Amino acid sequence: MGQSDPRMFRPRARARISSNLASEYYVASLLFRLGYEASITLGKTKEIDLLVYDPETQKQITIDVKGLKNTTNWVMPRKLSERDDHFFVLVTFKNRFDDLDTIPEVYTIPSRKVTKRALF
Repeated sequence: MGQSDPRMFRPRARARISSNLASEYYVASLLFRLGYEASITLGKTKEIDLLVYDPETQKQITIDVKGLKNTTNWVMPRKLSERDDHFFVLVTFKNRFDDLDTIPEVYTIPSRKVTKRALF
């Protein structure tokens, strides 16, 4: 096999990094650590990012993850789901996306609360 090429570990150009995808994997990781089973859905335009199953209660919820490299202004979809089992998880990397020592801030909001407060 030989030695690894150190160039393959260089940070990629900012334009190619997706804070949203990084946020989805971060939230899925947290959920797994808490004992839930989380599946990431893939695609560019989707309402559901994570399918989450609780093996103890045998209940399932869905999550729409919104990730930011900066600190504010999450973009919410115009059509919001109003289900008791759907949540929005907002993740901010606080302008330190490239700093792996920075722990993102995470906010969880039931979708019904978002729809009541959404202004378009």
